[in-house]
Amino acid sequence: MEGVGAPKASDFAARPVPEWLLKTVICQVPLRSFTQEGTLSAAAERLGHLADAGIGCVYLLPIVESDPDQNREFWSPRQKRSNTNNPCNPYRIKNYFKIDSEYGTDADLKKFVDRAHGLGMKVVLDLVYYHCGPTADIITSNPDFVTRDESGKVKNGLWLFPALNFDNPNLREYLISNMEHFVREFDVDGYRADAEQYIPIGFWEMARGRLERIKPDIVLIAESSRPECQLKAYDANYGFGISLNMKDFFAGSKNAKVRTAKELEKRFAQNQARYPKGARVMYHYDNHDLSTDHGRPEAAMPYEAADAMTAFLLAFDGIPMLFAGNEIADRAGYNLFANRYHNRSVLDWSAAFTDAGKRRLGIVKAMSKIRRERPEFSSGELKWIDSGNDRVLAFERSKGDSKTFVFVSASPEAVEISAKLPDSPNAYFAQRAKVSGGGDSAKVSLEPYGFALVE
Repeated sequence: MEGVGAPKASDFAARPVPEWLLKTVICQVPLRSFTQEGTLSAAAERLGHLADAGIGCVYLLPIVESDPDQNREFWSPRQKRSNTNNPCNPYRIKNYFKIDSEYGTDADLKKFVDRAHGLGMKVVLDLVYYHCGPTADIITSNPDFVTRDESGKVKNGLWLFPALNFDNPNLREYLISNMEHFVREFDVDGYRADAEQYIPIGFWEMARGRLERIKPDIVLIAESSRPECQLKAYDANYGFGISLNMKDFFAGSKNAKVRTAKELEKRFAQNQARYPKGARVMYHYDNHDLSTDHGRPEAAMPYEAADAMTAFLLAFDGIPMLFAGNEIADRAGYNLFANRYHNRSVLDWSAAFTDAGKRRLGIVKAMSKIRRERPEFSSGELKWIDSGNDRVLAFERSKGDSKTFVFVSASPEAVEISAKLPDSPNAYFAQRAKVSGGGDSAKVSLEPYGFALVE
């Protein structure tokens, strides 16, 4: 614990980050629901769609062998609540080096990564190192790789799974070699670390150094809000809590903890202030946890409101992540534990042919291109603007001579706000919005859920 006057992570600068990450839009892809087949091979055939949408990085949920143990004593509460009767939880690992047969083979992963790279996309895998499955191979082969009580019985960590023993240097070496294996053999571009904060930061710092010797522009993303992550080990942290705040704000939820633009602005500022200077946060409004536990955000609001939320996410600071289907306004139910054998839930690809799906795809394509080409979005500053309206988010992105003013309405009613803009403002990307006048007397007219990017 930090003592009085002790240095905080926010007193230091974040580590430098590979340039490709700053310019990318990440898409989280759960293989089980991405295609009817639920395999790497089938997903590889859909990568062209993601590349066309402007996605620069595909992040796969865990693809290594999950534990098939049927003993519900070792099923997490969420797994039981899912009512899928599926013992194979992707976050309960049986073998860290083996591709789960549900998804395919080593050759299928290699083809998937090669296909993504050929389309100009990076591939990030999910690491589950805090715990393993109750019948994991390492419990037999390396009994001291898991924590045990005084009688020698395996101790469970959170979610009723055996906790790994990071006091054991041999375990650390085993896991780092696991990370090196997938970089060397399959050319993956980085990792997202599950439950990162429960693992010693020194382990991740050591792993980072080893991985950079193989691939200097490797990326690590922490599923945690631990600020010191980005001093040496990580390139970005998750934006915990804010995801639901964002969804509730745009949905106009009656029980929303954040109801006004000023309150949401404050939440973002408070979160960023915890981190080292220049740190990156991966923001999103949907992922495998949120949709499993709370339902799809798309279904909680009008399509146009989700359009505005998507535009805000892709124009905001940090690293934006979409969940597969967000790019086509998919509302199909999702459950982490469902697969083709247990209560199948599959992305509704027909959504891409609806007016809402076509409109959303256009937004994602345009905003992805803007993030790649305009430096204020990839590495510029963000300054909030007082819109004078509780339902309108407004901010300025700038770097050098490149500047964009962003206005996004979460209001179901038309609004008009005053703004200080260039003398001859140009709304170079906008929907349901119009800019009139210029200079100190400019006006931004926003139809319900309209948004505009103005230079």
